[in-house]
Amino acid sequence: MSGREAFGPNLRRVRIQHGVSLHQIATETNVSDVLWSAMEKNDFSRWPNGIFARAYIRDYAKIIGVDPDTTVDEFCRWFPQGIGAPIGTSASRPRC
Repeated sequence: MSGREAFGPNLRRVRIQHGVSLHQIATETNVSDVLWSAMEKNDFSRWPNGIFARAYIRDYAKIIGVDPDTTVDEFCRWFPQGIGAPIGTSASRPRC
């Protein structure tokens, strides 16, 4: 599985390991659990772009106990607009 394909499923695995429910994340972020479930499947078709997408990912990361900066950087690398094709290496950091 590529890094892009593993992004959402890896976050889901960590969330479950830490005993955090999608409902808890939805309640704390005021973002629908449907969107969080889709994110865990790398489905960003209904997600906002730009700053809102980064803020959502940052909040999710904080709640499940992973580094928010690293998680947002990874998200931007694999999903530069929240949707679409991944870009090159981490050295060419995208503006997500």
